This record gives sequence, structure tokens and C-alpha cells, in this order.
Amino acid sequence: MRMGGSWTRSGNTPYRRRDNPARRRERGAQVVEFALVLPLFFALLFSLIEFSHAIWVYGSAAYGAREGTRFAMVHGSTSSTPATDADVRARVRTIAGLRSAAVTTTWPDGNNDPGSRVQVTVAVPFTFVVPLFRLPVLNLTATSRMVIVF
Repeated sequence: MRMGGSWTRSGNTPYRRRDNPARRRERGAQVVEFALVLPLFFALLFSLIEFSHAIWVYGSAAYGAREGTRFAMVHGSTSSTPATDADVRARVRTIAGLRSAAVTTTWPDGNNDPGSRVQVTVAVPFTFVVPLFRLPVLNLTATSRMVIVF
């Protein structure tokens, strides 16, 4: 069965399609379409990578806030080593690996006695790596609150 176009046979070679001038003109259209779609594809790809990285940094900040709060919760005023703001800050930066994080520890009830509350806030500056868009530095902030047990 023959499907459009013209076919020729020359000598012992199998049938081969002749070059069609209309097809030759369409070859350039493929290059143009590729040139139009490629930047959009890369913009989408790099945006996905950047926002995934931002979510990962926020998760690290939230983990650091939880760990700092847990540390302060078990090191209350009746503990053998009561937690201070500097202790909590060092713990968060070590455990979560957030060297540039701003860590703030507050005791809303005014002391770190058992039954009082402790709050740890971790703020991490996030800069985008790929300069596709001129986005400002984002300040990713996570907060955790717990009741002091010991």
C-alpha cells in the first residue's frame, strides 16, 4: 500500500522517498519552535529547583526551631545545666546546620521554671542561586513553642 508522496527505485537499492521541497521548508520551523520552547523549559526547570531549595531551607529552619525548643524545654531552671539564649542558639546552629540563622529564644512567662513556656524563632536569609528573576532576599522564619518540663 502506498501512502502519498512519490517513491523511486534506482538499480538494486530499495525504494526511497524523493526529497519534497515543501518538507525542506518545514525543517526550519522545527528549529524555530525549539528556540521558542527551550527558554520556557529552562525557566520552569530552574524555578522548580529554586523553590524546592527554598522549601528545604524552610524545613531546616523549622527543624532547628523544634530542636532549640526541645533543648530549652528539658533544660529548665531545675535542670543541672539550665539553658540560656546562647546555649539554645549554639544548639540550633549546630544541629540544623544553619550558620547564618538568627535565633531568638524567649520565655513568655518571664522565667524558665517548669510549667512555663519557651519560644524559639529561627530566621534564615534565603538568596536565590539562579538569577533568572531579580528576586529579593527572602527571610524564612520558623517558630516553635513548648512548655518547660524539667
